[in-house]
Amino acid sequence: MRRIWRRSCASSAATRLCAGACRRTHGAPPKRSIATLRTKPFERLWRSSYDRRAGDRADPTRGRGGHGAPPLMIARARRFFSLALRFKGMVDRERKSKSGLGLLKRWSAWRRGFVSESLMIYEMNKRPGAYLSDYARHVRTPDINERFKSVLDNKFIFSRMFGADVLRTPQVYFWLDRGKTFAFRDSRVVKTEAADVIMLCRERSRLIVKSVDGGGGANVFAIEVKDGQALINHRKVEIADLERLLASRTNAIAIEFAEQHRYARDIFPLATNTVRVLTMWDYDAGCPFIAAAVHRFGRTPTIPVDNWSRGGLSVAIDLERGCLGRGIMHPSTGDREWHSAHPETGQQIEGVAIPGWGSICTKILHAAGTAPFLPYIGWDVVVTEDGFVVLEGNNFSDVNLLQVHQPLLGDPRVRKFYEYHGVI
Repeated sequence: MRRIWRRSCASSAATRLCAGACRRTHGAPPKRSIATLRTKPFERLWRSSYDRRAGDRADPTRGRGGHGAPPLMIARARRFFSLALRFKGMVDRERKSKSGLGLLKRWSAWRRGFVSESLMIYEMNKRPGAYLSDYARHVRTPDINERFKSVLDNKFIFSRMFGADVLRTPQVYFWLDRGKTFAFRDSRVVKTEAADVIMLCRERSRLIVKSVDGGGGANVFAIEVKDGQALINHRKVEIADLERLLASRTNAIAIEFAEQHRYARDIFPLATNTVRVLTMWDYDAGCPFIAAAVHRFGRTPTIPVDNWSRGGLSVAIDLERGCLGRGIMHPSTGDREWHSAHPETGQQIEGVAIPGWGSICTKILHAAGTAPFLPYIGWDVVVTEDGFVVLEGNNFSDVNLLQVHQPLLGDPRVRKFYEYHGVI
């Protein structure tokens, strides 16, 4: 140890001696900021974080004092607040939970990464390790698509990217923002008035108004004008009320209404009943695959959408045949019973075959294959009389409406995908 210490001291002395000689010959070196003193590992970490946000390699000539983009501390702060907001989503779910479970059972769920309501949704006693946790879904899965997740977070960008030659998406007619209205005409954006939205609504019978970046079925309005009578979500209102609704929208779009197939309309006609298809990327095979799919059906509390957490039904789909299984409501909005028929209309659900299911799967997989930079997509599909329409894509899909039927991690390909991306 003494020998090592002596060598270290000699090395330090030699370093100081060389530095002194260099100063005498060339003068004192210029003072460097902290930004220029980043070590190699921290430089990679900083660049990686900034690149994911900026979308390209950071230019070393940009930023403060010519030393590059924002410092590591700012990038870390942004990351911290992003994670805090995601964790807040879990806390909000727990706070609003109506599970009625005791503290010990809640703690049992928390320590495994689940909110307490998940104990009511999943069969934890049988296969506890086969379920993707709420922590993994809220905190980890939003980063899977990394720099390109804005394609899925923004409904307008999604329709522009996938709606040209890849898939059929609803046509976007207007953009509404704080009392201003803009129309999309012949690849041009033209400033117009809300009256034009109402006029088109008369011609098209029905339009959908929803937020560009919203989720969970919130702020979605089905608007109609028939014989001078306006309707919002099937409720009669005055034309002036419809005008006020349009004027109050912030960053919203008015799009084409997708008329659903008769089978879905018969089961519940007052909501657009969609299929959620979750695709992932098989890195061994070099192509996407369908990890799970469910059919959602609306109920009276969800009109005009079919959101499961707000009271809709989640129905299992046989991926091979496209046949529907039994449906179940979210425990916080209904019972924990399985339904073979819709609880309000009485129409049969179990055993109904989705028309053109094979074509839907083929085209969805083709679309996912054209975007390998988006390996994790939750597609919302409306089955129509002449095919299907994709309403939007989801960056980090809810998994409870999928896992209520079967745990995701039971599929080795799904588990391998999540492990590859550091989710589990």
